[in-house]
Amino acid sequence: MYLIPLPNQVFSHLLHNRHYQFWLLQVIGWSGHSIISFFSLNLWYNDPSFIYIAHNIFQSLLGILLSWPLRNIYTSYWHRSILRRVTVALSSVLVVSLVWSAIRIETFIMMTGEMGLWSEFGGWYFSSIFVFAAWSSLYFGIKYFSLFQEEHSELLRLELARKEEGRLLIEAEAIAQTAQLKMLRYQLNPHFLFNTLNAINSLVAMEENAKASAMLVRLSKFLRYSLDKNHEHLVDLQDELDAISLYLDIEEVRFQERLVVHFDIEPGLSNAQIPGLLLQPLVENAIKYSIAPSEVGGEIWIKACNNDHRLCLEVKDSADSCKVLNDQELESGKGFGVGLTNTKKRLETMFGEDFSLDLKVNDMGSGCVSISMPLLIGGSK
Repeated sequence: MYLIPLPNQVFSHLLHNRHYQFWLLQVIGWSGHSIISFFSLNLWYNDPSFIYIAHNIFQSLLGILLSWPLRNIYTSYWHRSILRRVTVALSSVLVVSLVWSAIRIETFIMMTGEMGLWSEFGGWYFSSIFVFAAWSSLYFGIKYFSLFQEEHSELLRLELARKEEGRLLIEAEAIAQTAQLKMLRYQLNPHFLFNTLNAINSLVAMEENAKASAMLVRLSKFLRYSLDKNHEHLVDLQDELDAISLYLDIEEVRFQERLVVHFDIEPGLSNAQIPGLLLQPLVENAIKYSIAPSEVGGEIWIKACNNDHRLCLEVKDSADSCKVLNDQELESGKGFGVGLTNTKKRLETMFGEDFSLDLKVNDMGSGCVSISMPLLIGGSK
C-alpha cells in the first residue's frame, strides 16, 4: 500500500531541499532583475516595445544559465582558505560578467539592429560585474546563514541531549541512593531481629512464657511501624521517638527495673526531620554494651536540641571511662559495630559531608554517640 503525500507535506519537503531552494531563489532573483530593468530602462527611456522587453527577459534567462556554474565552483572551494575563496569568487565574477556582457550586446544588436554598442562595452561590463557580485554576495550570505542555522540547531540538539543525559543521571543517582538506603535498612532489621528473637528464645528456654509473649506482641508493633513508614526518606523526630519507645518496651521485658531511659527533647523539634530508624541502633548498642553486662543495669539518655540551626542528637549511657576516638580510630572503624556502621553510611548517603558523628567509647564499646545534621523542619525536606 502506497501513501499519497499531502500537498502541504510535499511543499514542506521542497522548502527543506537545498537544490529546490537554489532554483527557487534563482527564478525569484533573476525575475526581480527583469522587473527592475523594465522600470529603470524600458520605461525610463520610453522603450516599452516587445523587442526590448524580450531582450530584457533573455538576459535574465542567460544570467540564470551563467550563474548556475558559479554554484558548483563556490561549493568546490567552500572548504579552502578564505583568501582562496575570495580570489576564486572575484575571478569567477569577472569572467562570467565578461561573457554575459558580450552576449547581451551581441544579441541586442541582432534583435534591434542598433549599431555602435561595442563602444559602450565598459558600461555594460561594469553593470554586469555589479549584478554578479551582488549574486555572489547573496549566495555566500545565504550559505553562511544556513550554516549558522545548522550549527544553532546542532547546539540546541546537544543542549537537549545534555539536559536529557543530566536528567537520566539524576534519576539513576536517585535510584542508586534509594537502593543503597534500602540495602542499609535491610542490614539493620535482621540485626535487630536476631537480638530480639534470641532474647525471646532465652525467655522460652527459661519457661518465662508470659514475658516471651509480651515481647512478641511488642515486637510485632515495632515491625509494623518499621514497615508502615518509608524509612528511605526523612521522617518526623517524634515518630522516631515513638519507635524507640516501642523498642524499649521490648527490652523492658528483659531488663525491667534494670533499664532506665531519660528523654530530653528540646521543644519545637517534634517535626524535625531525621533518617528513619536512625536512633534505634544507637540505643541498641547502649543496651548491649552498657546495660546488659551490668548486674545493676544502668541509664540511657536520649537528647535532641537545636544548635545554631543544626539538629544535634545524642544517645548516652551510664558507662564510665569513655574516651573520644581520634580520626585514625574512626577511619579504622574501631567502635563501629553493625548498627553504628550502618548509621554512618546512611548519614553519608543522605547528607554527603554535611553531618558529623562523634563517638566516645570505653573498653567495652559503650559510651556516647553524638550526631549533628542539617535542621530540616517538616515540609522543608
